[in-house]
Amino acid sequence: MSIGSNAEWTADNAPGAKRKTQGEKNAKKRQQTSTAAHFAVTWEVVKLRVLQIYWGNGIVYVIDLPAMKEIPQELERVCASPAIIKAGTGIFCDAGRLWKDFRINLFSCVELGLASKLVYPEIMRPRAFYSELVGLAEIAEHVCGMKLDKNHRESDWSKTVLTSEQLEYAATDAYASFECYTRLQDEIDRCEYNIPRDWFTFDVVGNARVKAGTDVKWTAECKWWSKELGVGFLARH
Repeated sequence: MSIGSNAEWTADNAPGAKRKTQGEKNAKKRQQTSTAAHFAVTWEVVKLRVLQIYWGNGIVYVIDLPAMKEIPQELERVCASPAIIKAGTGIFCDAGRLWKDFRINLFSCVELGLASKLVYPEIMRPRAFYSELVGLAEIAEHVCGMKLDKNHRESDWSKTVLTSEQLEYAATDAYASFECYTRLQDEIDRCEYNIPRDWFTFDVVGNARVKAGTDVKWTAECKWWSKELGVGFLARH
């Protein structure tokens, strides 16, 4: 099973972001240094605003966690399940925020910003390092013919009530992620070259990327790309 996933959070310098009180700063410090076993969510310092999930069933779930003031058990199950693939762009950043705010690990992460480079190496930033990710808007336009409006990415996600435009933006990102993953995976399955999944798939455990199902550090590496600056894609082999 696979899902398209994405997340939006409030940056410290985002429009509308409030200056932290000393109490909030202390709470944030305690939260960041807490282990998963001794962790309690401090909602006033939570930055993750919404999680978006699309299963391919025609319904995008936009989960407003601060409004709920709880973590749904089903959401924890989805995050922890290695059998459910979570596909997104910059997914490590989303997973990192999930860990920092809630101490939840994310398993079976597919980085679309890398998978797209493996399917279209001559098109998707061929002169860059392999580890340089391609953005969702660029992937969606090339893979699915979708034009995404990213104007709301830097909008005020700290609002008590999100606007309809923000909700549509959030939902569209999850939908596009799912559609892009489905099509990219089809291309990978048909490819005449072997494309190992660990070139674009990993787990995020304790805010660190590890090879799926192991505790071995994962890094974005592919033998098709040069490690020299400005050389980029070499050849499929």
